[in-house]
Amino acid sequence: MDFWGISLYQSWHNGRVNITGDIGYNASDGISANLIDKTTFAGQIGVKLLKGDMRWGLGYSVNTSSHNNDQMINATWQLSF
Repeated sequence: MDFWGISLYQSWHNGRVNITGDIGYNASDGISANLIDKTTFAGQIGVKLLKGDMRWGLGYSVNTSSHNNDQMINATWQLSF
């Protein structure tokens, strides 16, 4: 019998940082980099669902600094076989 699994996630950073960098790789997306100076707030929140071989996710993240504001909503679907 398959049951639903659920997980919530959140993280945040509040403070003054001279330079921060975030670089990532996603096989379906390519390579991305984000450099922000003097970050005052960075955070994310979301939910992930799991049932059998499938996973779904929905999340929101925000990065704010003195020269840049970045907001992102993401949705994911994953099939394992």
